[in-house]
Amino acid sequence: MKRVIFVEPQIENPETIIDIFKKHNPDSSFVNPHICLVFPFESDLETRALELIFNDVFSNYCSFSIQLSGLSVSCEKRNNFLFLNVIDEQNILKQMSSELYSRLGDNAKLKGQYTPHITIGKNESAEVINQIFETSQSSLQSSYNATISTVYCKKLVKDSDGNIKLEDEMEYNLS
Repeated sequence: MKRVIFVEPQIENPETIIDIFKKHNPDSSFVNPHICLVFPFESDLETRALELIFNDVFSNYCSFSIQLSGLSVSCEKRNNFLFLNVIDEQNILKQMSSELYSRLGDNAKLKGQYTPHITIGKNESAEVINQIFETSQSSLQSSYNATISTVYCKKLVKDSDGNIKLEDEMEYNLS
């Protein structure tokens, strides 16, 4: 089964971010603005095994604050992305991600370097994503404060029409 592990930051004054996300990210039909800790991965791990991993990894963390500031573009072979940059001065998100990937072992592999971000735009055309970048940059504040207090693991499933949706599997509230 395919899963994803992520956090949904509680953003102060999120309206503009949410508007851009809903307009330019097709995933907005089934998920809110989020930061992946483990990108979608295929795994047959039992839910109980994941619960043990969550308890081991997250028992050492409390809720914490981050900042969201600036945009960046990533152009790849299959898609192009507009990222809202995450400033996590204590590198807590990177630590969490690293610990999860380590504990998940062969069940999840990180391709490249982990850089926390919120994907607020996605498009097949690099020209379109650059246009979205230009128009969005002027409407965003210089920075946004946000709090991370819950980690989610959700299953990615297809409905009868072939559309992807997320089903809750577990959540962990950071103390």
